[in-house]
Amino acid sequence: MRAGLRAGAVVAVACAVAAVAAAGAAPSSRTAAAIPRGAVPPSPFADVRELAAGSFLVARPHAGGPYFHESVVLLLEHGPGGTVGLIINRPTRFDLADVLPEAAALKGRSDPVFLGGPVEKNRVMLLIRASEPPPHSQPVTGDIHVSGRLEALRAIGESDDPSLRFRAYIGYAGWAPGQLEGELARGDWNIAPAESRAIFEMESEKVWREFIDRTTRLQANEQARIAAGGS
Repeated sequence: MRAGLRAGAVVAVACAVAAVAAAGAAPSSRTAAAIPRGAVPPSPFADVRELAAGSFLVARPHAGGPYFHESVVLLLEHGPGGTVGLIINRPTRFDLADVLPEAAALKGRSDPVFLGGPVEKNRVMLLIRASEPPPHSQPVTGDIHVSGRLEALRAIGESDDPSLRFRAYIGYAGWAPGQLEGELARGDWNIAPAESRAIFEMESEKVWREFIDRTTRLQANEQARIAAGGS
């Protein structure tokens, strides 16, 4: 999938991208303190076997930095070549029409731009919720699709499907082969199944709290079950 995301008629972004990226810093401006490997126990909900497109990475409270503090990342691709994802809960103060003023499909719309990650912030990627795969998109999981093509934006603007939703992201998150596995071993992330509701319906500031609380409760329940002698 990664080659497809990078190739073709990628949505062009003008000089406003720099301002969008600068405005998209994490809610907390502080960088999380470095945590020595082994100081935090790995999460039972960060099994590397669960790394796959369609999963959420949920940053644990000690992990972070300016991009990943209290973040939830939708994985788009994971394989021998590395990992690609989008941070779903980093809205900026810009609308997509501000970034792409020449796009006729955006006239009269106020779709927010999200900061998808620190890699290649000179391009826009779209997450689309639709019951059928939209033109020029690739499936992620369930009714979630991804595109990096201008034609997909045009198709969205021309669609008469009232249930269709999309989110626009500047940049993406990327990990080299084995890098994310190392972060999981260090205990930086929990893993949860992706939910389109979290991307397209929930208030961004509530997404991380819901998923970190949920995975933490599951972790506590699992630890209690093991302590009680469950298999």
